[in-house]
Amino acid sequence: MNAATINSYSRQAAIIAQLVTELEKGQGQVLVTIVKAPPAYSSWLGEKIIVGRQGETAGALPTGKLQEKALEVASQVWTSRLPQLASIPVNEVGAEDQDDQEEVVLFADPIFPLPEMIILGGGHVAQPLAALAKTVGFQVTVIDDRPDFASQERFPQADRIICADFAQALKEIQVGPQSYLVIVTRGHQYDYFCLRETIGLPAAYIGMIGSRTKVRGTKKRLLEEGIDPELIEQVHAPIGINIGAETPEEIAVSIMAEIIAIRRGRPAPGSMKASS
Repeated sequence: MNAATINSYSRQAAIIAQLVTELEKGQGQVLVTIVKAPPAYSSWLGEKIIVGRQGETAGALPTGKLQEKALEVASQVWTSRLPQLASIPVNEVGAEDQDDQEEVVLFADPIFPLPEMIILGGGHVAQPLAALAKTVGFQVTVIDDRPDFASQERFPQADRIICADFAQALKEIQVGPQSYLVIVTRGHQYDYFCLRETIGLPAAYIGMIGSRTKVRGTKKRLLEEGIDPELIEQVHAPIGINIGAETPEEIAVSIMAEIIAIRRGRPAPGSMKASS
């Protein structure tokens, strides 16, 4: 094995190690790999970079033009969340004296950690919501301070159940870009406490159950306590898409629909901004 091959393997190993590090932080990445190249550029095969949400990269492809193409493809994959093959004429990526028929093929693969739904409250809405979340691919954490409600019997689909007061439980969880927080406790005081403790965390979604009257009161109280209005407006409350839901199961569907919309980059109507 020659020195160039060893260096290539070392670069690729470093990229994979960086990818694992980002995933452990809860950060998704798009992995872009050269899967086809003309014979004269066979050494390019397997070279890869990872591309973050804002276009930040780790690693570098053999030419600047090829790197630019990779970033364009990665941006499309970030939007679609679907893998993509891209064929590029070799004379467009900085390779010299090559037939126009030759091409370089990039494979862009979205690699994201599983999203996690953290349900604060183990009541009647939480049960069907946990089941729905698991069905559509979420890891599920349920938190309640009552042993009868924070139990495996009530939540057989949950990956993690924490039975503790909310203040303690919130210290045990990690919240990141793949976290979706749903506040559906048994009372306004608990809802407010959980929102007050989680607002501003780097979650993908924070939603709180409640009537519009309750939401307006909560917003007023948060403002009086000096919470940044922009953070308040990012909270989805009343929680869920307005489909006229009445039963716990219907409310769970409305919440899940809103979260799926947020996860897929679609606009969702619910926010404290709309409840002014």
